[in-house]
Amino acid sequence: ELTVKDIGIGMTDDTMKRALDPFFTTKSDGLGGVGLPMVKRFAEEAGGRIKLSSKSGVGTTVTLLLPAVR
Repeated sequence: ELTVKDIGIGMTDDTMKRALDPFFTTKSDGLGGVGLPMVKRFAEEAGGRIKLSSKSGVGTTVTLLLPAVR
């Protein structure tokens, strides 16, 4: 398990629903929207998953869960 937290502006519920969609972005310029979908795909292909939690005005937490291997 790898967790990354920030203390930024957080995400609204609507943004959270789309945060893992390829090319979805809240930015007004640039490509955007590839980072979290790439992490999700990597996790799923490795047999794991990604968890997101966020609160507006507080920040966002992204947790990458991967299977343990001996």
